[in-house]
Amino acid sequence: MLDGTVEVDETYVGGKFQKGTPHRKKDVVIGIRQRGGHLYLIHAADSKLRPTAESAFSLLKRGIMGTWHNISAKHLQACLDEMVFRSNRRKNSDLFLDTLRHMVTAPVLTFERLTAEKNESAA
Repeated sequence: MLDGTVEVDETYVGGKFQKGTPHRKKDVVIGIRQRGGHLYLIHAADSKLRPTAESAFSLLKRGIMGTWHNISAKHLQACLDEMVFRSNRRKNSDLFLDTLRHMVTAPVLTFERLTAEKNESAA
C-alpha cells in the first residue's frame, strides 16, 4: 500500500518501425514511486491498465487552444476544475439533464466577480 506523495508516469517502449514491417503497437510501461520509497515498473499489457492521463492532458491543451485561447495563472485552476468535471461525468447517461439542472440552480457569476483579484473576492 502506498501513501503520502506518489508519482506515476508512463512510457512507450518498442523497436523502431521500419518500412515494410507490419504496424505494431508499442508496449506501455507504468512507473510508480512513493517519494523516498521504492520504484515499481509495470508492463501494462491489459488495455484497462493503460494510463489515460496523457489523453486528459491532450484534451486540456486542445481546450486551451480552441476554447479558452489563453489562460492566466489566476484562472488556470478554474479551467482544470472544468476539465476534471467534464472528464468525470463523460459516461453519465443523464449528463444533459444534470448540466441543465446545475445551470438553473448555480449562483450567477458576474464579470466583476470573475475578474476580481483573489484577495478582493475572498472578502
